[in-house]
Parts: sequence; C-alpha cells; structure tokens
Amino acid sequence: MLENLIIFAFAAFITFCGVTHVISAITMWIPLYYLEGVVMLMTGVVSAATAILLIFIAPRLMALRSPEELSAINDRLAIEASAHMNTAQDLREAITALSRSNRELERFAHIASHDLKAPLRAISSFSDLLQQRHAEGLSDEGREFVSFISDSVRRMNTMVDDLLRLSRLHDSNERRKLTELECCIQEAIANLSQMITERSAQIEVGPMPTLEISASQWVIVFQNLIENAIKFTPRDSVPKIRIQAERVGENWQISIADNGIGIPPQHADAVFDL
Repeated sequence: MLENLIIFAFAAFITFCGVTHVISAITMWIPLYYLEGVVMLMTGVVSAATAILLIFIAPRLMALRSPEELSAINDRLAIEASAHMNTAQDLREAITALSRSNRELERFAHIASHDLKAPLRAISSFSDLLQQRHAEGLSDEGREFVSFISDSVRRMNTMVDDLLRLSRLHDSNERRKLTELECCIQEAIANLSQMITERSAQIEVGPMPTLEISASQWVIVFQNLIENAIKFTPRDSVPKIRIQAERVGENWQISIADNGIGIPPQHADAVFDL
C-alpha cells in the first residue's frame, strides 16, 4: 500500500514539474502568472508529500541486501540444503537398516524358540520317564533333583515363549482395525481358562469401547495382567479381577484392579521395563 502511494506521488511530482516548466515558457508570451503560481504551489505540496512518504519507507530501503550479500546468502542456503538432503538420505538408510535388523531379530527369535524347545522337550520327557519308571529306586534327594529339572524346564519354556512374544511385540505387519475391546479380553480369558478354573478366579468386565487397535497386542496385554493378578493373589484367597473402561476427554482409560499383593510404589516404574 505504502509503495503504491510513493509511486503515485513520484508520478504526480514529475507531472507537476513538467507542467510548471511548460507554463513558465508560455508566460513569456501570455501572462498566466496566477495559473503558474497555483501549479507551482501544487508542485510544492506533492514534493513535500513525496518527501514525507520517503521518510516512512527509508528503513525498508536501507534493509535491502546488496547483490553481493544476496549471492552469499544463496550460497549458504545451497550448502544448508545439501546438508539437509544428506541428513535425510542418512535417515532413510538408517530406517532401512533398522527395519532389516527387526526382521532378522524376529527370524532369529522364531529359529531360536524352535531350536531351544527341541532339547527342552527331550529333557522334560526323560525326566518324566525317570520319575515314572525309577521313582522307587531314587532317594529323596534324587527325586528332589528330578523335580528341580522339571521346574527348570518349565521356566525355560516360559522364557522361550516370552522371547517369541517380544519379537512380535512391534510387528508392523498387523494393521490396526476397529475391534471390540471385549473380544480381546474374552480371548485372553479363554487362553487362561485352565488357570482361572484351578483358582476359581472371578473376573468382572464392564462395558468396553470399540477402538482402532492391533488386536493381538491387546490380547497379550490383558492376558499378562490377568495372569499376574491370579498368580500373585495368595493361595488362600479367591482372585477377584475387575476390568473397566472410562472416557477421559478424547481418550479411553482402561483400568484393571485385583485383590493380589500389589506392587510397591518404589517399583512401579519397573512395570514398563522389558
């Protein structure tokens, strides 16, 4: 807007200057002194207005870069753009390498779980045969040792299963889709049916929302929480578990409570470790 006014003022000033000179020349033959005075007055007014407008635009003019400065800035921007492109390329390569590493880790977990479980099955089978066929020939200490072997095999089986679950935890192949959370909970309960029956566990599930989720991962979450709740409830108590959902703003808050031993506050952060 200001620039347009200055252009208009300059044009008017130059026009009035030209008219003033023309009238001065005509006045040599025709006395147009009053007209000449009026035109000169108008020229002065336009000249003053142009000067005032220049005062406002002068800081902008002073801030304009010289061609040399603009060239230096362009060179610097070109260097920065090249550096950004290199960084972006490095990032893409790092993402590709990480994806490949994740796939290799998952393959390793599958292979390791299969190869580790084979000798575990053999150890378990032979320890069972030892107990069944030679229990009478074993001393109390021998039977205790066989029991230790069986317990260790069970623990190792659990560790191998956990390794396999860990490798699938960040599986990006499963797409999120609208799923009733109730279905994930019921699947987790079905997976733990034997433990639930043995402990006569009572599980209360409130109304659940339908969410866009990775269903298999939510099944793992609920299964681990329910299993821990049953496992860490004293044997002389009936495990009671309550699962609820509450809308909090734009989010859903899922809460799970039980009558087990709980977790000391100083160890609460460890819940989120591997």
